[in-house]
Amino acid sequence: ISPQTLCRLLSDAGTPPGALNVPMPSPPEEVTGYMIVGINTAGIRDKCFYPVDLFQKITNSIGDYRPEPDWDAYRETKGKNADHDAILKLISEVTSISQKRGEAALFLSQEFDWDFFMMVFTTVDRLQHFAWKYLDPEHLQYNPEAAKKYAEPLANYFSCLDKIIGNLIQAA
Repeated sequence: ISPQTLCRLLSDAGTPPGALNVPMPSPPEEVTGYMIVGINTAGIRDKCFYPVDLFQKITNSIGDYRPEPDWDAYRETKGKNADHDAILKLISEVTSISQKRGEAALFLSQEFDWDFFMMVFTTVDRLQHFAWKYLDPEHLQYNPEAAKKYAEPLANYFSCLDKIIGNLIQAA
């Protein structure tokens, strides 16, 4: 017996789930609510949505929506001279993607009847793989000058997440 996802169990029980960027099977499952998969989906944007017309509805409402950045592109710059510029670009990109994810969540909360909602900001984990050495003075590659350079952009990213979560709580 293959394991069932939480969304499948909820849907089968008559509880419409809303799931946004939760680590889950791809393609998304057909549920009574909606699903948007996100991990490892940088190149398949419109294939990440159920119902299938959801991508168009979201982009019509909030503009461009990308489930994930191209993490591999940032991995390739690691250790090169462009690393510092790449980190600033990555922080900017994940902030923008997170803001769009928050806008999508607010749109979906009004567009669908749902009894259960979950959303994951995978960008927190992934960004820290690239930026932890700028956040943690105990990291072996910590550089105080670089840490100063990235302190404000990283703090702004986390403040952005706090605002998004606050907006979702208020909407709920």
